Amino acid sequence: MPVRGFGYFVKLFLVIVLYFKGRMEILPETFVLWVWLVYIINIYLSIYILGFLQTAKDITRIYLSRESGETNKKVQSMYSTLIPSSMLFMAVLWSAIRLIAFSFILMYQGLVLGICAEILLAILIAILPVKYKSHLRNIHDQFGKTQPRLLKSKEEAGFVSEDLKSVIEEAIDSKIDPHIWWLEIKNENFKKN
Repeated sequence: MPVRGFGYFVKLFLVIVLYFKGRMEILPETFVLWVWLVYIINIYLSIYILGFLQTAKDITRIYLSRESGETNKKVQSMYSTLIPSSMLFMAVLWSAIRLIAFSFILMYQGLVLGICAEILLAILIAILPVKYKSHLRNIHDQFGKTQPRLLKSKEEAGFVSEDLKSVIEEAIDSKIDPHIWWLEIKNENFKKN
């Protein structure tokens, strides 16, 4: 089961458990500020981490389109090597905060606002710009480290380090949003076929 689908399953489970325990109202009687502060942290982490993952996927797709052609199977196995190990802690923290924020909203603000908060989060993720410049720099900084293990993991995934580095540097130097760049490549390939 994909991670995102698992998250929705856990949230549905939370709704059912809180409903049967009598810990959830349909609409809130009072406004609880601290619950929404946790939700704002959830929004920030969601946008940051999902933006980072999208940037890594787009760079991998651009790289593959130049090398051998993009396939989803290759992208899934390769892009994770572009994610620094420090992001693992943030991803675990984000997963916990995402569930905590949702359960707090359900318990203290009700089911209607819980569902509305999830819809708002999905909209914000879709419309807010990704800070791709900082994500690209974080991915690029891995090449400055002289840790053979990092370069070896990229090569084992199928990257040629110098070619990958040149793609990232081109995106940084030209100030190109990797997602827009990938969509242009995808559109060109579609027109050719």
